[in-house]
Amino acid sequence: MAEEELEEIFTLFDRTGKGKIEIAQIKDVLRSAGLNPQGTDLEKLEADYKDKEFIQFPEFCAIHKEMKAKPQPAMEDFLEFFSIFDREKSGLIDSLQLRAFLCMKGDSRLTEDEVEQIVKSLEDKKKEVVPYKELITLVMSDPPAATV
Repeated sequence: MAEEELEEIFTLFDRTGKGKIEIAQIKDVLRSAGLNPQGTDLEKLEADYKDKEFIQFPEFCAIHKEMKAKPQPAMEDFLEFFSIFDREKSGLIDSLQLRAFLCMKGDSRLTEDEVEQIVKSLEDKKKEVVPYKELITLVMSDPPAATV
């Protein structure tokens, strides 16, 4: 991602217009920039910036560069994982099981509202199942909209 694009994203989160964002926004800004920071990365950021309330664009660029250098999971990794829950090999996962999993597992647990938004956007309401390939595509292609 070009620096101009990063700056544009950063500016969207700059509520005061003073060239800085709140530390609490880093996760959302990184996701908007196409990354998916995990728990250990977020914990490190919190520790590194625990005495600061805001960061400026150059600091954000350094964080983005460091995170971008880390390997990101591939589609195949996610497909393999979800296939464990897909006993019938249908490409579907039970909605209730998915909700429970997303709220309780992983480095970046989701809130019930975030999970509900994701599940509702993909769920076959008659069968109460979610096509997990579509879920993975949604999360990998547009983290901010998916809030994942």
